[in-house]
Amino acid sequence: MIEEREQDAAVKARHRAMWALGDYSAVAAQVIPQLGA
Repeated sequence: MIEEREQDAAVKARHRAMWALGDYSAVAAQVIPQLGA
């Protein structure tokens, strides 16, 4: 359970960092395919 929370926190941190870059089309190209259908 702790490991899952750490993984969630790590994913959220990476997403925040990507959005902070301001290159939204690149962020969308990286994030959306990973979400699936």
